[in-house]
Amino acid sequence: MSTDKQEKLEQIEWLLEKIVKPEVDDREGYEPPYGNLTELNTQRVILDAVGENILGNIANDYLDLLETSGAIYETNGDYALGIFSSGWCQFMDRSSWNLCQTSDNQTALNSGKWLCHESCWLEASKASIDSAQPVDIECAGGIHLYAVPIMSGGKIVGSMNVGYGDPPTDPDKLAELAAEYQVDFKELESVAKAYRSRPQFIIEIAKKRLQSSAKLVGEMIQRSQMEKELRRQREELNKQALALAAANKELKSFTYSVSHDLRAPLRKLEGFCQILMDEHLEDLPGQAVHYLERIQYVSQHMSQLVNDLLRLSRISQEEVTIETFDISAMVSAIAIQLEEESPEREIVWEITPRLFANGDRRLMEIVLGNLLGNAWKFTKHEDMAKIKFGVTTHKDQKVFLIKDNGVGFDMEYADKLFMPFKRLHSVEEFEGTGIGLATVRRIIHRLGGEIWAEAQEGQGAAFYFTLGNL
Repeated sequence: MSTDKQEKLEQIEWLLEKIVKPEVDDREGYEPPYGNLTELNTQRVILDAVGENILGNIANDYLDLLETSGAIYETNGDYALGIFSSGWCQFMDRSSWNLCQTSDNQTALNSGKWLCHESCWLEASKASIDSAQPVDIECAGGIHLYAVPIMSGGKIVGSMNVGYGDPPTDPDKLAELAAEYQVDFKELESVAKAYRSRPQFIIEIAKKRLQSSAKLVGEMIQRSQMEKELRRQREELNKQALALAAANKELKSFTYSVSHDLRAPLRKLEGFCQILMDEHLEDLPGQAVHYLERIQYVSQHMSQLVNDLLRLSRISQEEVTIETFDISAMVSAIAIQLEEESPEREIVWEITPRLFANGDRRLMEIVLGNLLGNAWKFTKHEDMAKIKFGVTTHKDQKVFLIKDNGVGFDMEYADKLFMPFKRLHSVEEFEGTGIGLATVRRIIHRLGGEIWAEAQEGQGAAFYFTLGNL
């Protein structure tokens, strides 16, 4: 009979016997004398991510074919699972544990005398972890061990192994094992003879299943870690949301205090100054009148600063309503308002008509009011002021621009332009509080856009901004 036919016949005979005469599962009711080693697991990457019960079910997929032993280790050598199926593996493991002569499992594992553990961990699984490759060895207990690393997210997190092959039957080898494990030769021989041999094809199937199981465990660990990270992120977001809510509450309280506690005394200060000016102007010396005028100016400036700060603080709290509107018409309306406030000014407006934008109409009025107001303010010394509003593109994105021919500024200080209270020109030159552009940037960011500026001293300035959902 040919070798191929003989092998196929053996496969059929083994499968028929397996179905007709199923073996009793020696694992049922078997309790190792040392108990459950997973209780010593401190790393718990595999154990916590998958769980001992599921790991046991996965291990059964290949152990049912071999009826030997299997173990799953963390990278530090902690047991995530240990199963001994056959009488041979149970007998050898129990015997080598007895060699340790201690009931403390941690001491036994560290003693180097637990021969089956030493082979299973150091020679098989640790070697597969260190090499990142499957390892196939002859173990101390006389059979073979096949170990594969467990990969999760591109990182080795442990190793799985399975015992396979027939126990030795050679008297000399059995005598050697009996002496090494300090067991009775006859008893060891009896256990070896009781082992039911597996065909080679069953061993190869079990090895392939072990590799598939290692991949499955790795994917389960990765999913568990991703879920854990998502939970952590949700918890962090919840904490941030609570902190933000508390900050907003404090900000509202501060806004209320500013609105009532600062405005009232400023109004009184302005009122008293006005009374002195109206009723006692003739009795006051010229220097005193000058001081009163300065006090009025400073108090009015302070009132405007308070108003601007309140507006800036409220920008982040106000609801945003996105709609499509004619931004050109909005610019034109603001231009008319500026001309009405200063009819003596001569200015040329260049406004591209019928440009549309998506944004919050109310907030965009604040943005355009500030940007156009700055252009109006910083061109006041020009004989023929020019202000342009239009559109361009930047990185394939629609960009609005407001450009003037005013005093401009040094681009070296452009990073300070949108910071509160940072001014590139003195108050004596150009009035203002230094809050306007900070408010503009906050609104633009809330609308999902960006804003930047380009300028040259004495050559004017240009402000560019984008809006989300364009």
